[in-house]
Amino acid sequence: MDTITQSVLDKHFCVKDIRFMSIMESKGMDTCDGILGISPKNYNRHAFLAELKIGGLIDRGIISFSNAYYKASFQQKEWARDKHSYAIFGGINETQIVGGEEGLVSMPLVQGSKNPTDFWGVRTRGFAYGKTILMDPSSDDYLLGVVDSGTTLVIVPTVVYENLIHTMAEKFKHNKGIDMVCSRDIASNKIDHCYFNNTKCSGLMEKHADDFDDLKFVFGNFEFTLKPPTLFRDSKNNVEKTGKRVPCCSLGIRHHKDDIENPKRMRFLIGNIFLKNFYSVYDYDTQEVRLGVNTHSEGMASIRPFRDGKSWTEGYQHIPKYFKTHLKKAEDDWKARETHDADNEEKSGQ
Repeated sequence: MDTITQSVLDKHFCVKDIRFMSIMESKGMDTCDGILGISPKNYNRHAFLAELKIGGLIDRGIISFSNAYYKASFQQKEWARDKHSYAIFGGINETQIVGGEEGLVSMPLVQGSKNPTDFWGVRTRGFAYGKTILMDPSSDDYLLGVVDSGTTLVIVPTVVYENLIHTMAEKFKHNKGIDMVCSRDIASNKIDHCYFNNTKCSGLMEKHADDFDDLKFVFGNFEFTLKPPTLFRDSKNNVEKTGKRVPCCSLGIRHHKDDIENPKRMRFLIGNIFLKNFYSVYDYDTQEVRLGVNTHSEGMASIRPFRDGKSWTEGYQHIPKYFKTHLKKAEDDWKARETHDADNEEKSGQ
């Protein structure tokens, strides 16, 4: 097992004077394997991870990541002892995982039509804010959840995001100490970016932590819970009247804009706002993603088995406009548009 350090790079991997260019449009690149070639599938010959194993540089076809918190986050004390993000090709740093390697849980990759491009994607079965179920594991069809270490935020389906924001805002409407602001996407008029104005995240949580609930995901057969401070990031807001930039605390979740018109693109994208709390392992050999609570997030994140019919029952409630109804309507609208477009093409060709 080699941690990727400068000496390891110099010995095994360095290409001298490599040049990069920006490509705005490309043709004939469909069989390429991405920047590092760590896709779970070999599109061309062998992906980078497979080549390392074939070449004898690693024993196991895995890559693992530990994503550190940034200095100004709520985890400043943890940052002082755990400053650096890193990747390990071919191994796992079990000291970075609560419970060691046994603290990892495994989720097989989604195969077939729901994952046609073979992402590191797992079954996303449920999503809840506190005890409000926004996607029900017991009745809603699962969606693809792409686990992506290169994405900053968590991206969720539009209907899930809007219901999440409404659920959060309902708790704040009588609290004058919380200034929650949401912008809307100009094209769709859907809720876009939401933040809490004139405050840093640390101050918001110190004063109003009880007004926020845990966020819960169900991936495969496991429930992943994040406490409120992990969901936010410090940012700046431009005040139009004065031109000044004031502090704000941004929610690290957005909606998937592509699914507004095409429900077939409805999915979750699990980025760093989630992954910084979990040590992540991408297993090329077994075609699995494994996650375990990172030691710097112990007490802020947790994993437990999800038991159908038992885990989300007592005290839990559905939102009135729940996920499955919206998905069926979106699919019906999409089919109607496809039929309409096909009819227009047929008429124009006559």
